[in-house]
Amino acid sequence: MNGADPNVAANFGFNGAFPPNFDMNQAMAAMAAAMGMDPNAPIDQNVLENLLGDVGMDQDLLMDDDMDIEAIFNGLDLAAGVDLENPNNPLGNINIPWMEEHEAANTEAQKLGQPSDSIGKPIEEIVGERLKLLRRGHELQVFDIGNTGLSTHGFVAPAEPPVQGGIMDCLESMRRIVIEDYDEGAENETGFQQIPSLLTRVRDLLRIFYDFKVGHLRTPDLSHCDFPELFDVAYGLHEIGLTIQLDPSRLKALMDAAGPEIERVILDEGLGIGRFRELAKQYEAEKSESEQHRTSAFWSHTDGRGNSQMIKDRADRDLAAYASVYFYADIMIALLLDRSGNSGDHRTWRSKAMKKIVHWSSDEEFRHLFGDCLSDAMRPIYWDQQLLVEFCGEGGLASLIKDATQGGACSVVAEEAFTSLPDTVWKSLTESGLSMATETLLSITGWAYNIQNFRVLLNASHKIYTTFGTAPFNRLSMTKKWNESLMFHRLVEKLREEEEAGLPKKTQPEWKDLLLSAEKALRGIDHPLRWSRLSPFDRWRCLELYGCENPDCIHTIKFLRLREMRARGLREGGEAEMDKSLYEWGKGLRGCEKCQSRIYCSTECQNDDWKEHERLCRRYQQAREGGNLNVGPGGIPVFGLPLQVV
Repeated sequence: MNGADPNVAANFGFNGAFPPNFDMNQAMAAMAAAMGMDPNAPIDQNVLENLLGDVGMDQDLLMDDDMDIEAIFNGLDLAAGVDLENPNNPLGNINIPWMEEHEAANTEAQKLGQPSDSIGKPIEEIVGERLKLLRRGHELQVFDIGNTGLSTHGFVAPAEPPVQGGIMDCLESMRRIVIEDYDEGAENETGFQQIPSLLTRVRDLLRIFYDFKVGHLRTPDLSHCDFPELFDVAYGLHEIGLTIQLDPSRLKALMDAAGPEIERVILDEGLGIGRFRELAKQYEAEKSESEQHRTSAFWSHTDGRGNSQMIKDRADRDLAAYASVYFYADIMIALLLDRSGNSGDHRTWRSKAMKKIVHWSSDEEFRHLFGDCLSDAMRPIYWDQQLLVEFCGEGGLASLIKDATQGGACSVVAEEAFTSLPDTVWKSLTESGLSMATETLLSITGWAYNIQNFRVLLNASHKIYTTFGTAPFNRLSMTKKWNESLMFHRLVEKLREEEEAGLPKKTQPEWKDLLLSAEKALRGIDHPLRWSRLSPFDRWRCLELYGCENPDCIHTIKFLRLREMRARGLREGGEAEMDKSLYEWGKGLRGCEKCQSRIYCSTECQNDDWKEHERLCRRYQQAREGGNLNVGPGGIPVFGLPLQVV
C-alpha cells in the first residue's frame, strides 16, 4: 500500500461523530499505510522491544559489566549532605550549574504577568509578559528536540496578503477586531460577532491539516493551511485570548455581541481528541477485551501489541487541539474571573466554564492532549486565591496537585498555590473531588529525589488522613497494576494495625516517617508482593519483569515456552492448572540474600547467577554500608544520598 485508500477519506466527516458508513478497518488500514506498515503483518520484534523498553527493570543491572558506575559522576561536583534551602537541588549531592540556571529562568518565566506585579501596567505589556512562557517553552523544545511540535510548518507557504479564508487570514481578522480596532476606539459589534466563526474556521483547518499529516487524508482545504509554524497559530490565539481576559470591557463586548455562539463553540463543543486518537483507543480497547476473554491468558511479542503502540504513537502526532487550546482556556478563565453574576446568561456561562476547565485539567486523556499549553493558561486560576478555592471545591484539587508535581509549564506557580490552600478546601471536598484528589497521589513520581514533590505528597496525604481517616486510601492500596507503587498498601496495613490498637492519629512528622518507610522496600520485598497481586493474565504477561532473573533458570524457560505455545494456539486445555503452577512457583520468588536487588526463585538460581551478579551486589552492599544508597520506585536501588525532608 503506497497511500491511504481514497474510499477511506470519504468516510471521514471533519466535524461531529463518525458517520454511519464509517469503516474502522479501512481507517486503520489507512493509518497503517501512512506509517508504511502492513496492517496484516506481525510487528518486527526488534521494533516492539524498542517500544516497550525496560520499564520496571533495574537499569544498573543492564549496564555492561566493565562500566564503572562511579564514572557516571565524572565532572560533577559531589557534595555531602542535603541542601534543603536550595529547591533546585534538593538532594544536594549533584551540582550542575546549567541546570540551576535553567530552573531559575523557568521559575521567572512562570511568574511573569502575575497580578501583584502588573498593577498600573498597560494590557499590552502584561500580555507580552504572559506570552514569554510560551515563547520560552518553544525555544527550549526546538533546542532539545529540533523541528517538531510547534515548529511544524503549514501545508503551503504563507503569502502576503494571506490566503483568503486561510488560517493566517482568520488570525489576522481576529487580532484586528479584538486588539487593533478596539484600541483605536472602534468597538465593532459586527466584528465581534465574527469571532466564533473565525475561531471555528481555524479549529477546523487545523483538524484538516493533521488528518492529512497523521492519516494522509487529503481535502482541497489543505491549501488554506498556510501558517509559517504551528507556534505562530498558538501564539496568535493566546495573544488574542489574553487581551480579552485582561480587559473586562472587551470580554463584555464579545459576550454581548456573540455570547450564545461563544457558548456553543467554546463551552459546549470545545475541543475533541481527534478521530485518530479515537481509533487508537478503540483498537486498544478491542484488543484488550479480546485478550482478557481468551481461554489462554498469554502475552506474546507476536500478538499485535506493538502495532497498537505504533498506531497510538502516530495518533499522538496530532497537535490540532494542543495548539488551539489557548484561546478556549483564556476565554473560560476570563468568564471565571468575572464574578459580577449580573445576568442569568453569565452565571450559566461561568458554570459551564468551570465544569469544562476542571474536566480538561484533571482528566489524564485531556492533560496529555493539551500538555503544557493548558498548564500555561491555567496560571490565572492559581494566582487568584478566591477562584482557586472555588476551583478546588468543584473538583480541581486533583489538577492542582498534578500541576504542582509533574514538572509542567506552571509547576512553580501551582506548588505555591497548593501551599497557600486553606483548611476549608479539604473539609469541603465532595466525594468525587476527594476520590480524584486521592487517586492523583499515585501519579506523584520522582519524589524520592524532589523535595517539592515530596512536600506536596506529604501535605496532601496528611490532610486527607486527618480529615477523612484511612478510608480514602483503601482503594489505592488495592491497585493491581504492575507498575504502580505499593506504598499505600503498606501504609494502610500499618494504619489498620494502629487503629485496632486504639492509637491516636499521626502528627505530620510521624506521617512523614511512615511515608518514607512505606516506600522504601527493596525489590526482594517489593516484587514478590506485586506478583501475588497480579491477575493470572498479567503474571504471564509480566513474567520477565517479576520472575526469576537467572537467565538460565529452567523454570522460567519452561514457562516462557508454555506462554509461546499458548500464544500460537499449540497448547489448548489445562489453562487453570498452568495458571496455578505459575502462581505457586512465583510464591517462592525472593531477593538476593545479600543486597535484595535481584530476584531469584531458588538458592540454586542465585548460586548459578552469582558470577554475573557478584560485582554489582558488592557495590550495593558497600553503598548501603556507607549510607549512600537510596531506594527508588519499585524497590530499585539508586546510588545517591537518601532523601532528607524537614
